[in-house]
Amino acid sequence: MAALEYADILFGNETEFAALGEKQNWGTDLVEIAKKVAEFPKANQKRSRIVVITQGSKSTLVYHEGKAEEFSIVPIPAEEIVDTNGAGDAFVGGFMAGLMKELPLERCVNAGHNTAAFILRTSGTCFAGVKPSFEL
Repeated sequence: MAALEYADILFGNETEFAALGEKQNWGTDLVEIAKKVAEFPKANQKRSRIVVITQGSKSTLVYHEGKAEEFSIVPIPAEEIVDTNGAGDAFVGGFMAGLMKELPLERCVNAGHNTAAFILRTSGTCFAGVKPSFEL
């Protein structure tokens, strides 16, 4: 919590945010927890905080500028999932790539979803000669 005032963007999964909500006595509703995190005091007042909660095969929740939005994922058939290691980090990388390109939040989330989906279909996190088939 001491570092939160310096965070412009906070990523986590539903389990991590539920634990935070429990620890802070904020309840279990993810939208309410995201709202409290987003509205937590910030050192840098020039931009509002973005809170991103991934939920595995469920939608991704984003809270930004007083509004919660849910973004559906494209389901991956279980037989196509090779390795789950790194999927969350890949989501963050895709999201941040979109944000650095100044894309709208929806496209940033889609970039995160596409990047995570790529990782889920790949064994390990080394891509010698492999190139994703999507663009931001």
